[in-house]
Amino acid sequence: MSDNFLRTDTLFYRLFQDWPGLVLELAGLDPTLPGYQLQATEIKQTSFRLDGVLIPPEEQPDLPIVFIETQFQYDPDFHARWLAQLLLYLYRHPTLREWRAVTLFLSRKTEHGSQQCDPKPAYQWLLTHPWVKRVYLDEEVAKSDLTPGLRLLNLLLTPPNQAVDFAKRLLTEPTAPVTGMPNKQVLASWIETVLVYKLKHLSREEIRIMLELVDVDLKQTRFYQEVFKEGMEEGIEKSRTILTKQLRRRFGDLPNWAMTRLEQANTEQLEVWAEQIFDAESVAALFGTTLD
Repeated sequence: MSDNFLRTDTLFYRLFQDWPGLVLELAGLDPTLPGYQLQATEIKQTSFRLDGVLIPPEEQPDLPIVFIETQFQYDPDFHARWLAQLLLYLYRHPTLREWRAVTLFLSRKTEHGSQQCDPKPAYQWLLTHPWVKRVYLDEEVAKSDLTPGLRLLNLLLTPPNQAVDFAKRLLTEPTAPVTGMPNKQVLASWIETVLVYKLKHLSREEIRIMLELVDVDLKQTRFYQEVFKEGMEEGIEKSRTILTKQLRRRFGDLPNWAMTRLEQANTEQLEVWAEQIFDAESVAALFGTTLD
């Protein structure tokens, strides 16, 4: 499977950050444990970066730290690098807590490769430790009575021609309340982003219409806050680049006069356009309602 989104760590980080109980579930722990927070940790003086470290509340020393990695492409050096990252983290962050580590593979093939080779013997002792868990997504979603979290992850494996219908069911089917489960708006944002990667021939706006999300205020979603707000804070050139990309995704190729307006705009004008992009019916309407 070659979809680019399968290599997008940020996508999973967003999901696990909003739904830490899903990480606990994959690790075989109680998904209702409260207070966990996900961090992306870079280990100083190395090029190592862990996908996610789920940190329990300080006032509950009996709860373990949970490491989460997503690995959807075969890498013969994965286990060596991952275990080195994990153990180096423990060395750099001394703790008396227990820990758990879970890797989410797309399938056994993405762990073992086309030759179905087992991990190198040097790592078997740790990979078979009860604190270490390897989860194969295709096998998990084949089970009956899937939890809400696994149903959501099943969208990753759904063929593109079935993805929209499956996503609509995820958004509309009633589910039993789950402690720590994100609200519908957060889930809608994540589902929409997955479909943007899977259905490259469709714009985000077209996908929103197909999912019947036209009434959702995307300005309140993590997508808007991260893509636009953080971009505006990091500098006008990056803000202009991000806004141009989103305008093209929303309206297609931009006319020369619109590109000129963008190049001449200041930070205040870019912020206004960013806030109005989801409400405007055309490029002309967007620029016609902004400050001059």
